Amino acid sequence: MSFSVLSKFSEHQGVRAHSWLYFRARVALFHTLRAMGVGPGDEVALQAFTCVAVPEAILAAGARPIWVDIVPGGVNMDPRSLAERITPRTKAVVVQHTFGIPAAVPALAAVIAGSRARLIEDCCHAFGSVLSGRELGTFGSAAFWSFEWGKPVIAGVGGALMVNDPELAVAVDASYESDFRGPPLAREAILRAQGLAHRILYSPHRYWSVRRAYRSVSRAGIITPSFNELPQPGCPGPEYSLRMSRTCAGRLPRALALARGELPGRREQAALYSTGIEPRAAGRATVPAGSREVLSRFPLLVSNKAALLAAFAKANLELADFFSTPVHPLEGSALRAVGFEAGSCPVAEATAKQLVSLPLGGKVSRTFQEAAVRLVNEHGKC
Repeated sequence: MSFSVLSKFSEHQGVRAHSWLYFRARVALFHTLRAMGVGPGDEVALQAFTCVAVPEAILAAGARPIWVDIVPGGVNMDPRSLAERITPRTKAVVVQHTFGIPAAVPALAAVIAGSRARLIEDCCHAFGSVLSGRELGTFGSAAFWSFEWGKPVIAGVGGALMVNDPELAVAVDASYESDFRGPPLAREAILRAQGLAHRILYSPHRYWSVRRAYRSVSRAGIITPSFNELPQPGCPGPEYSLRMSRTCAGRLPRALALARGELPGRREQAALYSTGIEPRAAGRATVPAGSREVLSRFPLLVSNKAALLAAFAKANLELADFFSTPVHPLEGSALRAVGFEAGSCPVAEATAKQLVSLPLGGKVSRTFQEAAVRLVNEHGKC
């Protein structure tokens, strides 16, 4: 991958660090774990209320996912739950900054201090958020990002890894050069078509019709789906040896600049939702002290999730339901396949039944926001 693109990524994070680009963010996490020496017999702690891509990477590395609950009223890992579940076999802790809301990183780091576990930040939703004066992604040994549809930085299917530990950076770089390659030309063509379709079709005003069409062509295998079949432990699929495509890498510098330019607008949009939506209609997720967050989406907690989603679908206005389960989109026996047991993370399980989110970003108009606020106030129940 070109040095200029990698340099541009670190530059936009406001730090000097080592960085690499991958086919997906989960590939970046997988490579990080492998470079840390994580494998069979090891554990990796992660929060419930996440998507299946995270445990997928952990399983691909051969490790066992250890599920940690989230803070009551919030969307990120609970340090008390982590303290109860970390063991001498825990070799890494993946700290997710859900919707761009910073996790309680200092408290989580204090839990693992003195253990062999290393902290990895999941910044897939986070771009521009600051905790205690530092941008997210600069606290752990490493951090990874996603640039897929719906993220703050949209380049297509792709992810990045930034490493703050010099010794780990050497290990990552050595295997990146020898073990990773670009995707085949046929995949490149699909990614170019997906990017064009997203630019033309996506709008918060036609979210539901586009979502139905996307899921149909994804099931037909015409486009690259968001989720893969779960790998057997220690047996990564072919995607786990792929770098970011040239197509997506070519889009990345402009996407980074665009996302950085959108930060003030995202804060203004979040403020409009916050002041316009009545407390009786929807609750808010808590944020830690010292946080200056830039949200990827605006999360709301409601007691009538299905009814509110139906109201937005009828109006064809965007309201997302994820994470709809503790490990989105898995249910039932599929949850057990990633080591998640029902009742083990009660806060996350309850939150998945209550949380919806509104869009933010350059395609979100004032007209959309006013209509969304009106619908939440009319149909939402806290």
